[in-house]
Amino acid sequence: MIANVHPKGTAPGCVIASPSTYKPDYFYQWTRDASLVLRALVLRYEEGDKDMFPLLHDFVEATKDMQHRDTPSGGYRTGGLGEVKFEVDRTPFTGNWGRPQRDGPALRASTLMAFARNYQKVDSPKAKEYIEKHLYDGLDLTETAIKADLDYVVQYWNQEAFDLWEEVNGRHFYTLMVQLRSMKEGALFAK
Repeated sequence: MIANVHPKGTAPGCVIASPSTYKPDYFYQWTRDASLVLRALVLRYEEGDKDMFPLLHDFVEATKDMQHRDTPSGGYRTGGLGEVKFEVDRTPFTGNWGRPQRDGPALRASTLMAFARNYQKVDSPKAKEYIEKHLYDGLDLTETAIKADLDYVVQYWNQEAFDLWEEVNGRHFYTLMVQLRSMKEGALFAK
């Protein structure tokens, strides 16, 4: 798993789905997959593995960069956070694909909230400043990663999107459940 986090030839914070570049080409960062992999790194960090912090920090920076890119799904405040996948240099994949997928921002917010909660416990002197600057500031026009993803979920939860297998556009149980989870976690986190 760690071998797919920022492998050679990728930007810091990139989490590839696979090193395969041909039949099939999975040498991309999918928003959903990266969030789930990073959740495992957060658990290792919580258990005391300090080597995870630089990888988590890089993921936060990559997230903020990718969130602010104009994508085929939209811009920062116009639906772009629902973009499915990115090139390994953090630029959006612009080819034909089943988009948007609205589970990615919810999963990413949940992962980053878990990181923030654990960072507060493990490294509390620096944590508050870092969290407020990069992860959650609570402002309406935020530039922080968690708040932006939660705002996306609030705005788009009832809109159609493509399913996990990127084939069917509609409203999907899985997507609604991860969105609900992020909203419940987000309400507690904001307090």
